[in-house]
Amino acid sequence: TTLDPTQPLEAQYCNRPYVREYARTKILAEQMIWQAAPPMSVDIIRPSVVRDREELFEVRTMSTAACIFMAPRHSQYVLTEDLAAAVHHLMMRGLEAAPRIDVYNIADDTNTKYLEILRIKKIKKSPPLFSVLFALLKMADMWKYRLTYRRFDVGTPLGYMHISARKLRQTGFSFPVSVRRALMES
Repeated sequence: TTLDPTQPLEAQYCNRPYVREYARTKILAEQMIWQAAPPMSVDIIRPSVVRDREELFEVRTMSTAACIFMAPRHSQYVLTEDLAAAVHHLMMRGLEAAPRIDVYNIADDTNTKYLEILRIKKIKKSPPLFSVLFALLKMADMWKYRLTYRRFDVGTPLGYMHISARKLRQTGFSFPVSVRRALMES
């Protein structure tokens, strides 16, 4: 989704005011780059949730209730090593490219949900009925946003969005580690 900073953000993006302001200023900065059209290659890099390997297991410190509510959500993680490799890849590619402006999401889009992290690491907080609760949890999240922001159109809480790295992969990049592999190896 692309936000239009000239329109009210409340109508485009359900989140806390400081998060909406961050989104607005980020889009304005990107627009300024597009308007300046510098005579060079510019890659706008949008990393998702950057974590090192140890931070992948933050679920260990979450309460059981938090684990239940987080389980169906996408973690949106990208490892620090993968982010560094992607930045290097794009820099090398940019050195060889004609002047242009491109935007890339850097997210390990292998669809790792918190439930998978709980299962892979055999963390005992994982109740057996997680799969039954998913629909109810998503509905509860939607209602929380509707009541908080007084909007009744369909919105998507961040954890249910799937951030895609398809455009990055189309440049020939592949994640050297990946969240799933790091989980399996640890």
